[in-house]
Amino acid sequence: MANGLPPPSIKIGEYLLKFEEEELGEEFEERARKELRETPEVVDDALVALRDLIRNDKKLLFPLDDEKMLIQFLRPCKYYPNSAYEKVKKLYTFKFRNPKLYDELVPSALRNPLLQDVLTVLPLRNQWGRRIFLVEVGNWKVKDVSLNELFRCILLLVEIAITEYRTQISGVDVIFDLEGLSIQHIYQVGPSFASNILHWAQECAPLRFKSHHIVNQPYVFNMLFAIFKPFLSQKFRNRIYFHGKDYKSLLGHIDGKYLPKKYGGTMDITPFNRMEFYELLYKYQDAFEETNKYGYYKKKS
Repeated sequence: MANGLPPPSIKIGEYLLKFEEEELGEEFEERARKELRETPEVVDDALVALRDLIRNDKKLLFPLDDEKMLIQFLRPCKYYPNSAYEKVKKLYTFKFRNPKLYDELVPSALRNPLLQDVLTVLPLRNQWGRRIFLVEVGNWKVKDVSLNELFRCILLLVEIAITEYRTQISGVDVIFDLEGLSIQHIYQVGPSFASNILHWAQECAPLRFKSHHIVNQPYVFNMLFAIFKPFLSQKFRNRIYFHGKDYKSLLGHIDGKYLPKKYGGTMDITPFNRMEFYELLYKYQDAFEETNKYGYYKKKS
């Protein structure tokens, strides 16, 4: 999503939030070699093989000359081209089957839900180089924002995250703050939605979800988790951590310098200007529109 200019950014407290598309640096290069088999020879061979696999898929529109986009799928699959191609097929099949989620997936179409105090990208990567997403579920006003709209905002953030080289390598940690979760919220979620979202997260998204941290969960959370539990893979389940109000437990996974003060960290990110956050995302409007062009051909009515 780069255009040769410095990436746009916003100030959050005393920190700067920007979506990076820059050189990896020695630390991330070493991590990519160790964790993802990323060497020049492996990369070159994988690019050739993945191009051939996609080229033979005549129903799929994909920019084969866009090396950066190919690597978005190769990195989370550790440069195994067949696995990357399966990921490509699954993601674009999901998009094809879920037009209500992916059609017009651009910031301008999601202005209202993005302005709610629900989704935040924390400005610093953690000690493992991972992006941190914060989802404050209890702040979700169901009368103002539908469940699909909320999930579309998550899809939007993921679409940006997978363009970041360092995020492709290190992945994402997600913190779900369930303070204020109510029966009204749970009534919005059914098994069909739970199955769909977990299929996307576990099988389709070209992103390494490294951990999910549940904090401040009330008793009614058990009802919500019961809806999702049947669809969780063992690998995904092993990456879910329940902390309640024990922020020391959370700090055992994410260093305090990368966490807001309200979770036991030292980061002061108040106030968080939602309009500035929306405007930051809007600067990528054209890039989203370009990305939305690709996928499996739809039959003309």
